[in-house]
Amino acid sequence: MGIVYVSPEKMWDTWIYQAGNEFHLFFLSEGNIGRAVSADLIHWNHLPPIKNMAVVGDWDETGMRMTGSVAKVGESYYLCYGSRGEGTPIGLIRSEDLVTWTRVGDHPILPSKTPYDAGNSWRDLTAYFDEEAGVWNGYLYAIHGETGKPAIAHIRSKDYFTWSYHEPIYMSEETYSRTNNGFVDLEVPDYFEMEGTRYMLFSSCQSRKHSTSGRTDAMGTWYIRADVGNESWELPAAPLLLGSGQGRFDNYVGRTVMFRGQRLLYHHTWGEGKVSWATPKLITQDANDNLVLRYWPDLDRLITGAATVNRNFSVHAASNETACELIDTTVEDFMLTCTADVSHANSATLLWHVQPVRHSHRAGSTIVASGLHIDPKQNTISLMEVRYLEQSIRRFNGNTYPRYLRDNYAFGTLNCGKLQIRIISRAHQVEIYINDVWVFSMDMSDLPLSGQFGILCDSGQTHLSEVVISELEPLAREY
Repeated sequence: MGIVYVSPEKMWDTWIYQAGNEFHLFFLSEGNIGRAVSADLIHWNHLPPIKNMAVVGDWDETGMRMTGSVAKVGESYYLCYGSRGEGTPIGLIRSEDLVTWTRVGDHPILPSKTPYDAGNSWRDLTAYFDEEAGVWNGYLYAIHGETGKPAIAHIRSKDYFTWSYHEPIYMSEETYSRTNNGFVDLEVPDYFEMEGTRYMLFSSCQSRKHSTSGRTDAMGTWYIRADVGNESWELPAAPLLLGSGQGRFDNYVGRTVMFRGQRLLYHHTWGEGKVSWATPKLITQDANDNLVLRYWPDLDRLITGAATVNRNFSVHAASNETACELIDTTVEDFMLTCTADVSHANSATLLWHVQPVRHSHRAGSTIVASGLHIDPKQNTISLMEVRYLEQSIRRFNGNTYPRYLRDNYAFGTLNCGKLQIRIISRAHQVEIYINDVWVFSMDMSDLPLSGQFGILCDSGQTHLSEVVISELEPLAREY
């Protein structure tokens, strides 16, 4: 699926507020605040944006450009936002119905103060009401004044309007590093508790990690954790919750929302295609309280029919050769599930949207496709771009299928006996789940968006069983 909502306006950082059975989506949109509403987090109704209310000379004349959040205080709703300028102070707009909004005063309510530096990194306020203590706890991205380090600031308030400033809950070890230490940004903090553990998500795209969480040169949404009642936060060994490696930027600003008793991660896409609201993902814990993203079964609602059901495929390749077999199914938006056994092959690549691209200057075509490459010897799974010359294969007995790396994920131990694979493609985004654990979300807008399926087997045998290819409800595209 990759995408469940595309706005006609430009989209950037998003946040959700639940009112009754409705979920209100807000997002940054060129100085305005975009809006949509949904009952199921899958089907969205677009709403007119909240227009910038500032005029020339106001502190926020450039518009509502820094990420916000919504809180209900009494009978009114308040949306906080930041604007550009020295100190990046935070202001409010108010609504009685989440539809019509008015400006609150002519001045910001939350400037940067000691112990924080009044620079440009004072933003992304999100606040949570502690009913037992009767106070609001707010968290922001900030720069600690004394040390100059990026930090997650902590502020407190009894009424949401007047705040006391406290030392940060977490600071970066270093200001920049290509090791696993330090973060340049700690953007858009998002707090929640689960089974006795507190978690804080944050996003960073400049903090490229040389090797972490199974990826290299990584960015995305990270997390820290602490036991309930313990003020000491720690960075887990694999802190990247959602992101990309290989210097890519495919998704950003992961936040959470409760839906029918389950906590879901939501985020927006990023890449060459239009920025959109991505598929929610189910947040779970492992035995060591590490967070794990899994497939959210409610997404099955988007399935409209099956193009291929319970078929089995085997591909044999001679030693040091590659064999290719195409599956006679052509779809655009789809979900593919299967069990893959690659234990008797050097490696294998599952192909989708296999499409010939005609040459203008010579006869024949180049076959272009997207591919999921499984390498049991290297314990890696990779997203690939596949290109090979049709004439070379069919006419001249060629055996070369070039594959170009987009991103890869290194498992500690990849059990290739049987892998449960789920590939979801909708519009220009693809998502990959292995044993229903999230692995990739990627922009593939420069590759074909429809075509056949296929299998490449390298030296040995690859077997796919229980292959189901389901067609998905078309995405409403207003772009």
